[in-house]
Amino acid sequence: MQSNIVPTLTQSLPPPPNKVLTLAIPSGIGDISWLYSKLHCAPPGFVFDLEVADGWPHRSVEFCQMLPRVREAKYADFNYTDIMSFQRMHELNTFEKVATCGFGRIFLAPNEHLERGRRLEGWLPDLPTDFHYPLWVSDAQHETAESLCGEIEGRFPSRVRVGVSAASYRGSEAWSTWRTERWNRFLDLVQKAAGGEACFVLMGGFWDDLTYALSKRSDAFELVGKTDIGTAYMLHRFLNGYVGFSSGLGVMRTLLGLPTMMLWPAHQVELSTSWAPPEMLRDHSYLAAQWIEPFEVAEMAEPWLRKHVMKEVE
Repeated sequence: MQSNIVPTLTQSLPPPPNKVLTLAIPSGIGDISWLYSKLHCAPPGFVFDLEVADGWPHRSVEFCQMLPRVREAKYADFNYTDIMSFQRMHELNTFEKVATCGFGRIFLAPNEHLERGRRLEGWLPDLPTDFHYPLWVSDAQHETAESLCGEIEGRFPSRVRVGVSAASYRGSEAWSTWRTERWNRFLDLVQKAAGGEACFVLMGGFWDDLTYALSKRSDAFELVGKTDIGTAYMLHRFLNGYVGFSSGLGVMRTLLGLPTMMLWPAHQVELSTSWAPPEMLRDHSYLAAQWIEPFEVAEMAEPWLRKHVMKEVE
């Protein structure tokens, strides 16, 4: 199964830049992706050195290295509060101001704008917004994803393949999300809605112990901690749908324009949609839910499943 949007690059790097901007950015892959949706549309000649807030988990630089207009990426000793303080002090609200401000390191993020329910298009409004920008991936990552897809098909032939990320017990405590029992209850309801024809591909980093706990299911294929970011991105192209904790895995999937459902805490209701591709919001191929009871989320998921996920295998 392939998406109509295939933002994947394997060709050689672009020519040397005329202008390099050093940006200090948040550590979350989703946060970085929203920022880069704008940076990818910067005028020709601009490339970016990214300094990432040094926080757990350490996968963000790996993601940054997949961004075509990023020259270098590394972790640095600052935090999210430093970014917000800098932005409030300097009001760099257009790319022209960012590019001409003269600072050696510019702290930048769209998060505060998005958390107010303001659309991503309105942040740095002098730049277009690319909701489906490309990522660099290697041939090896592409081949690994294809091989894993073959393994999934071999174990669960002709099933509806749904990626799942429940994240970690630590994350569940911090964000008041479901634990194993409720996740299993929800996946049972999804399986019922799919007529018993679904398999759940468990995705995430090695620290995602709550996701791993779901591997006891007979309808689960466990890949927790077994893929790098590039391989996980490519694996999305072979999955019919994805349901998960609000994280970079789901945000990356929307780059491909593929059916995505994410669960968000109540205090991020505005953020849950303000960054999402507008066409995916219109046709409900991207669906945002809160951590309410599993049967309520399953009721929301059923029309999404039937319209966008199951049709991929018809």
